[in-house]
Formats: sequence, C-alpha cells, structure tokens
Amino acid sequence: MKKILDNQVLALAAVVNCAELVSDIAVDGECDRVQRGVMLESIFSLDADSIDGIYGGRTNLIPGLQSLVNQFQPNKKLRADVAQYQMGLIQLQFQLMKNADAQSALRRGVKQIDGFREMSGNSIDGVIVNRLSTLYQDTLSHLKPRIIIRGNAANLAAQDKADSVRALLMAGVRAAVLWRQAGGSRWSLLLGRRATIQTARHMVETLEPNSHNDEDN
Repeated sequence: MKKILDNQVLALAAVVNCAELVSDIAVDGECDRVQRGVMLESIFSLDADSIDGIYGGRTNLIPGLQSLVNQFQPNKKLRADVAQYQMGLIQLQFQLMKNADAQSALRRGVKQIDGFREMSGNSIDGVIVNRLSTLYQDTLSHLKPRIIIRGNAANLAAQDKADSVRALLMAGVRAAVLWRQAGGSRWSLLLGRRATIQTARHMVETLEPNSHNDEDN
C-alpha cells in the first residue's frame, strides 16, 4: 500500500513541477533549465521500471514534492495559475485515456521523435522541443478541456517559449497518466490529501535532511 501511495505522490509531484515550469515561462520568460530537461526527458523514458527511474531519481522531484506540501499550508498556497494548470493536466489525462486514437497518435509521435533524438545525440535541443510542441498541437490540444495559458503576451508569442510550454504540458500529461496508473483518481485527490501531504513531506525531509517547513518551526 505504501508503494502505491509513494508512486502516486511522485507522479503528482511531476505534474505540479510541469505546471510551475509552464507558469515560469509564461510569466517570466524562463524557467529552471535542469528541471525542464528532467521533465522533457520523462516523455521518452518508456522502458524504466519505476517512477523514480523515469525521472532519474527522487531528488529530481524535490521541487514538485515541496510544492505539494505547500499546497496545504495556509501561508504557502500554490500560485493560482499553477493550481489551474495542475488540474487541467489531470483533466486532460482523463480525456486522453478515453480516446484510443489520440493515445495511438501520441505514442507513434513520441517514438518518431525519440528516434530522431537518438540519431542527433539524445539531446533535448530546440528541434526536439519544437517537434514535441507540434505533436501536442496535433493531438492533446484537440481534447477538452483545453488548457489556457496566461502570462506575458510577448513570452507567449515567442516561438521557442511557446514550444517549451507545449512540450512541458505534454510532460505534465505523461506524469498525470503515471499518477492514474499508480491508482490516482478524483477521489484520491479529494479524500487522500492528508496522506499525500504527509508522504510528500516525509520524502522531502528524507531527501533534504536539513529542510524545515513552517509547521515544524
């Protein structure tokens, strides 16, 4: 049972992380490049035998885990746009799982892009991000509800930033699928909040032994 909950929390942390990176790009024009790389790499990690492996270890999910903890602290609420993107990604995942054609198109597209990526040295460069962005537009953007991104108009109009946003949204949907495969559901979001925050907090404290949150002070 603990393993199931751990996997749900790790996947949910990745969903939140993608949502925050999208918000950072839309509002500020940039985001943490390392975290962006981790999230985009997860799209191609199809053979990993654990969620930890998909994201290169739990340490890479610390930002998302900390955000999960903050969601339930009165003095550290998640930003409104991030919360909306998080729920939008989960809702989009539900719609994707009902649409076999979209799933097949997405799977084929990711494999094609991954093949091109392998030939070009396995890097996540601008060309790969652009192809992921196009794949998102051709597949996930046609499902409802559409995720509306709000931010600086100049950032949203810039091709490279728009590509990064769409690619991260795809990574967020991937994480939401992992969450559902681990047993996540609407009911677990509503009724499992206490268990989620306790598990996320324990993971953060284990990964960062010197970390403290406001409830501990």
